[in-house]
Amino acid sequence: MTLRNPVVSDPKDAMTLITIRRASLDALWAREPGTVQGNLSRAVRDHREAAAVCSLERGELPYLPSPELKDRVGMTSAVYVLQASRRAGQYVRNVQYETVRKSATWIGNMYEAGAAYTGAPTTDAPPTAEPFESASPTRRKWFARFLRGVKLRMGQVRYQNEPLTSEMVLALDQLITFEWHRTTDDRERERLEELMCYVLIGFGASLRGEEVPLLSLRGMLYFWKETARPNEDHLVGYEECGTIGERETD
Repeated sequence: MTLRNPVVSDPKDAMTLITIRRASLDALWAREPGTVQGNLSRAVRDHREAAAVCSLERGELPYLPSPELKDRVGMTSAVYVLQASRRAGQYVRNVQYETVRKSATWIGNMYEAGAAYTGAPTTDAPPTAEPFESASPTRRKWFARFLRGVKLRMGQVRYQNEPLTSEMVLALDQLITFEWHRTTDDRERERLEELMCYVLIGFGASLRGEEVPLLSLRGMLYFWKETARPNEDHLVGYEECGTIGERETD
């Protein structure tokens, strides 16, 4: 990536080598361990059996290390992605994969907006990508396998929506009431009151968090006023239903 040999005493070069090793392992283990082991065993067996009965030169197999000091697979982009994965997360120690993969997005956008843009249609694009040629290393086969390896290694922690129970509402009421009595600031008390009203409205009306601000308070208060009258029947009683049935029969 730097078109030179690494300097052992340079801490940046040392970190770069560590990151390259991590990226190579992620690309390797993008497949199942059994698949990797099976491919290696098959390669060793095929070569041993063929070399025992046939005249094969050692150089017939591809030379794995590249003799050129050149990034041919998108290793520079992989370094950006892996360093981004070290940032602190909001719910867990590090950021999640969905946050990490955004680094590949801006890298691809820069290539599409730069001098390397071609825009020619192609049929070789991945199923999730647009069917156009791209010079971005993030569209290469190795980088796609690398991202899959990163996802498998990091995993994904998802926090699903959970229902708000009556026990939770009562516990929140106790906490907010305690904070309300402890403070003497009118603005802080008003904020606590609004927070508790927000919780009660969402719980009572079975609304999601983002739906509470869209609620019509006037309509809700009118509904509560109409349904809170104990002397008025809102459903036809059993006796009245029987009377109506007799009238229809007559």
